Amino acid sequence: MTLKPVLQNSLVALVSLACAVAAGELAVRAFFKVQFGDQTEVTKAIFDPQIKSKIYVPDPELGFVPSHGWENGFGRYGFKNGAEFEGRKARKTLAVLGDSLVDHGWLAQALQKSLNTRGDHVYYAGMGGYNTLQEAIYYERFVTLRPDILVLSFCLNDFSPSFFIVSNDENGETYFQQNRFDPIATANPFLFRHSALYRLFKVATIRRSRLYTPEMIAENTAMVRDGLTRLKTRASAQNTKLVAVIYPHFLDYGQNLWMSAAHARALELFRELEITYLDVTEPLTAEGLLKYRKDPEDFVHPNYEGHALAASLLLERFPEIFD
Repeated sequence: MTLKPVLQNSLVALVSLACAVAAGELAVRAFFKVQFGDQTEVTKAIFDPQIKSKIYVPDPELGFVPSHGWENGFGRYGFKNGAEFEGRKARKTLAVLGDSLVDHGWLAQALQKSLNTRGDHVYYAGMGGYNTLQEAIYYERFVTLRPDILVLSFCLNDFSPSFFIVSNDENGETYFQQNRFDPIATANPFLFRHSALYRLFKVATIRRSRLYTPEMIAENTAMVRDGLTRLKTRASAQNTKLVAVIYPHFLDYGQNLWMSAAHARALELFRELEITYLDVTEPLTAEGLLKYRKDPEDFVHPNYEGHALAASLLLERFPEIFD
């Protein structure tokens, strides 16, 4: 066979493949509505009001991000606070990063209270609903400060897929959904955003277990590892000391097997990646599961006293980091 027929056949094959892909893309767009997330009672009750309050806005990569002028303009450098430090020189700068455990600022406030006499400045950024990978990408994209110390707040539900904001084209409203799997961890962002055929393929082939099961922890371990690795890499590049705080859920893990699986896997990951960590599970639950709850029905978020205990243990156990 001469070279010319080979090239002709290859060209025909490529054109045929392109036509098939284009036809498949059009067919999926016309006849299939790919559902890769669900609106739940949690998204309706807790997250949707934050869109109306303009706390969060859509983001094509992270699903959602804090709106411009976070916290009425008091935020600086990608954090929720910082305006109070303007005009004051810091001995050291600390950044506290996390999800809703950090959103109210209690861990940062407890650290600031202990470090005030030293002249340290503590910034915090907490996005309710974020997992570790989202926090890492947010830190890369939006945080412009190079802190001396980065404190990562790790929650057991950091192993869960992310939430995201979608738009209902029929009435123009926007609302939150819970991913069945996490596109930012398992899919090509560009193709997932622009190709209905690719989305159908990912939804059809991805392993999707029920949320909040031991299987979810196993399937999303790589996602959490990626987030932790990215944070460690950026911290190292900026000469920032990284330390994590592992928080418990205030429930009996014996009745919630995914929580014990998440706790064990988190410890494995921090040891594997050689990231300094403080596990406050025992201190926060030693006197019962209710003492440090934010409120009696909230088994996820510690109250201020719980965060203050975590802050005091950080300073006590890691003087080489905080001194």
